[in-house]
Amino acid sequence: MNLLISGSTGNIGKIILAKFKEKHFNVIPINLRFASTLSSNLGLSNGEDSFFFHLASQNSNMSAENIKKETNLIKSAIDIAKINAVQNFVFFSTSKLYPATDNIDATNENSKVFSNDTYTKGKKDCELILIKNINSFKSITILRLAPVLVESNSSNLNTLFKMCKKLPIIPFFPKGDSNKRSFL
Repeated sequence: MNLLISGSTGNIGKIILAKFKEKHFNVIPINLRFASTLSSNLGLSNGEDSFFFHLASQNSNMSAENIKKETNLIKSAIDIAKINAVQNFVFFSTSKLYPATDNIDATNENSKVFSNDTYTKGKKDCELILIKNINSFKSITILRLAPVLVESNSSNLNTLFKMCKKLPIIPFFPKGDSNKRSFL
């Protein structure tokens, strides 16, 4: 199985890269900022399953002028995937597209985008670009992950760490509806 990964030097990318290599997959890290990579046919086996995991992103403190850079990253990733006849595309987006309330249907693709920050706008624009290319792939998966995986000041994980340091609480992960966004 061929696995192309953009953003393989980031927090999530490093972990995914290592796990895939442990499983002895043919893992190819892709740097979307180098022109030589962008036009390369990597010689993948045509009959073999292939995936492009697009994790590369501007950071969550993205400025308005960086939205274009964000959308250019996904356009480059799609181009590389097409050149190499990649069958499946996986995009790491953000759950910040929807509000963290009980009265929203996060499973409805037509739900109103909640956040107006530039990071969320950039991710939503990338999703739309990817969807326009749906016929280029066997499957497209958009993962809208919660910002819990990084230790930045704005992440849920960092907030949890701060709360645990200040309060005598024990965090727990309740069972039940897996679509709930609460983790305390």
